[in-house]
Amino acid sequence: MTVSVLLALSLATSSPAASLVFHSTADGDAEAVRFGDMADLSSLPSEMRAPAAALVIWRPVDGRRSVETTSASVAARARALLPALTPYLPAAAPSKSVLLRLAARAETSDKAPSTTARGDVEAVRSKTAPVVPRLSPVVVSLTVGPVVVQRETTALQNGYAGRPLFVRTAEGEVLRVMVPGDAQ
Repeated sequence: MTVSVLLALSLATSSPAASLVFHSTADGDAEAVRFGDMADLSSLPSEMRAPAAALVIWRPVDGRRSVETTSASVAARARALLPALTPYLPAAAPSKSVLLRLAARAETSDKAPSTTARGDVEAVRSKTAPVVPRLSPVVVSLTVGPVVVQRETTALQNGYAGRPLFVRTAEGEVLRVMVPGDAQ
């Protein structure tokens, strides 16, 4: 499946202002701990903060409500889930202990459950099929006047109409592109 998208910005060439700082304790919601729960994302470019904050770093499979890990393993997972974070999470950074905890489950009630903005976005995405499936080939196009430059890439995540998408070139560069609202 080939999708034409507009080139927005190459993160591979940008240099980060500072590495991300991890909290010693991360409290998630009742289901998972996300990257935004455990790191100060203020040094990231504004367009990267929401996708980075939503990354699920830990979801228990064995009933545990907390686990102790290291900032190095959290950074490795975040880099694997969103490669554009690599410049902000150097592999050589000193590692420290991080405690990941889930919030207590809410008691059931007759009231409708409240949702956060992050939960609303995830609910919409779970009901809407992506326009660009993860790992599918993507042709990135940049048009300036009569000149059209196209580059073949691979989607690193699911892409949704009107939203940013991270893609990787054959040379290994990671680019941030926008999926058009009328993507085909």
